[in-house]
Amino acid sequence: MGGEGVANETAEETFKRVVRSLLHLELKPKAILPIYKYFHETMKKDYYIIYAKIGRLEKFPVSKKTTFSWFNFKQIHKLNLSEQTKHDIVVGQRVIDSAVRKSLGQQTIE
Repeated sequence: MGGEGVANETAEETFKRVVRSLLHLELKPKAILPIYKYFHETMKKDYYIIYAKIGRLEKFPVSKKTTFSWFNFKQIHKLNLSEQTKHDIVVGQRVIDSAVRKSLGQQTIE
């Protein structure tokens, strides 16, 4: 999912607002974690990849335009997503995995 920032809103604030609007989840600021950003050539703007830690899986509200669903990492390549979105998810997962290893005192590449 994605959204446009408004009036001096940070990427994290935009993410929180979009998640609240689409999924009806209220995220705490400390649960929102940036992964990376890049300039999206096709869209001609900066793109931010962000994730949030949540306590439990939630049921998503029904939408006439979009289907929201949880999926596991192995299912990514089966989803109807652009190659860029699949790439963002894969890289994001690698960053998250590295952060977990680092928090456990294991070796990471920085």
